Amino acid sequence: MMPILMMVLFGYAFGQPVRHVTIKIVNFDEGGEGIPYMGINDTRFSEIFIRSLEEDDRVDVELLNLSTFNLSEQILQIYGGNDYYALIVIPINFTEDMMNISNYIQISTYIDGSDPQTISSVIGAI
Repeated sequence: MMPILMMVLFGYAFGQPVRHVTIKIVNFDEGGEGIPYMGINDTRFSEIFIRSLEEDDRVDVELLNLSTFNLSEQILQIYGGNDYYALIVIPINFTEDMMNISNYIQISTYIDGSDPQTISSVIGAI
């Protein structure tokens, strides 16, 4: 009986999804002309991506200021045990690449790998 009880307790303790994991985003996307034939003008697909993350309860999004952004410092903060677990860097040409299906779309993501459940929540949200 005790092994079954232990399995239930471990399943409950470790099976719960992690919510409200703090991630930081820096957005270098310059946008594009949109899709005029669909009525979408002057858009930045990065803003749509960020908005979808903000609506996801697995992550809490904090936007970083472009003028003070330092990649080395941010990476050190992630792996130094600070209060956030991931950094997403959206490149300058993100919207252009989204518009051109032949381009490879790249978003740099730095994740603290010390907690598998946290990693799973962050990756699931992205």
